[in-house]
Amino acid sequence: MGRPVAFVDQHPGRGRREPGRAVGLSRPPAPGGSSQLPGPGGSSRPPASGGAWDGGTDPATDEALRALAEPRRRAILRLVAHQELPAGQIAAAFEVTRTAVSQHLTVLKNAGLLTERRDGTRRLYRARPEGLAGLRQLLDHLWAASLDAARQLVEAERGIVDDEREAAG
Repeated sequence: MGRPVAFVDQHPGRGRREPGRAVGLSRPPAPGGSSQLPGPGGSSRPPASGGAWDGGTDPATDEALRALAEPRRRAILRLVAHQELPAGQIAAAFEVTRTAVSQHLTVLKNAGLLTERRDGTRRLYRARPEGLAGLRQLLDHLWAASLDAARQLVEAERGIVDDEREAAG
């Protein structure tokens, strides 16, 4: 029997992981750096519409985004979205080692996307929908900002200015 395959984080542009740090977990920002996402147009300034863009996201949302960046983790989350499953059954759904699946489960759990319950020697996993709340809020904001930008483009094309719209509304 050959050696077990080691879990390899195959994201280009990422350095080697630090010893003792699970793959997919956040690293502290570099000095002077920021882990915040840029605002619309690559800027961290508020959108032109004066919306409530805060220049970034909270650490829990950043962690959820990093965890969900890996396709296998998204697949695991889909498996446990509506039912609690034991780790062995989750691992059986993938063609990787149980150790690799265990590492993925740990990343998802640390990101607040899974709950783990012990039943004797078994570990049972279920998705935590509330773990996606910050991500949903971010996406809702981005969607609203995109719709507002589209509205402004259409209005500009038709020659409608904000003053005329407010007078008509």
